[in-house]
Amino acid sequence: MAQLGSSLSSLRPDSVKNLVLDAGSLWINANIPDMLSATTSANIAFSEAIRLTNTWVDPNGVTVAPRPLGATRGGTTFSINKEERQVEVDGRRTNIKGLQRVDMISPSIKTSLLEMADISTLRLALGSSILTSYQNFDSVRPALYPSDEDYFGNITLFATIAGRVSPDGSPLPIVIVMENCRANTISDTPFTDKNEAVLEIELTAHSLDSDAFNIGCQFIVPKKISGYY
Repeated sequence: MAQLGSSLSSLRPDSVKNLVLDAGSLWINANIPDMLSATTSANIAFSEAIRLTNTWVDPNGVTVAPRPLGATRGGTTFSINKEERQVEVDGRRTNIKGLQRVDMISPSIKTSLLEMADISTLRLALGSSILTSYQNFDSVRPALYPSDEDYFGNITLFATIAGRVSPDGSPLPIVIVMENCRANTISDTPFTDKNEAVLEIELTAHSLDSDAFNIGCQFIVPKKISGYY
């Protein structure tokens, strides 16, 4: 009887180049439209997408510029949050191909923000807020109703892919884009001794009312182009 040896594996020749490393970084309003349409190299397109002076007009018609979200702890958790069901048919005893219906897709990311003393971080975490500026202080209050300024053009996660580099040695990332994003949940915020307070938040992507069936989330992966990897 033949023995099953170490050659029995689901690894592919390029498997080690498809692994995603570390916690990644979160950016607000990365210029994803220009990155996708760029005819330059993938590395240059990616670098331009997060250049702080690279302004663009977001889907809400607002001129924005990329910026880092800020320091986080514990990484980021992404969820597609898809609710799916099978159409009920008399006599059905198993899942039947073609009878699936998607009732809801609500992509979200969860992260813990460390920079609680930054007013922009507080406003992002609250989701909807009212800002009042005084001589020496800023005051931010939770608001009952969201306004357009509570939504970001996108919040984007960039994470390094093992083994995928441009010709100059720069790593190429996998990108998860959360479009028209807004914080919808803020968890308990404990203040404990010998520790730093964090804002644990969940941010949810949204579709536009003008394109309600276009899910506000996308995954972007650099192509396997000759000369890159």
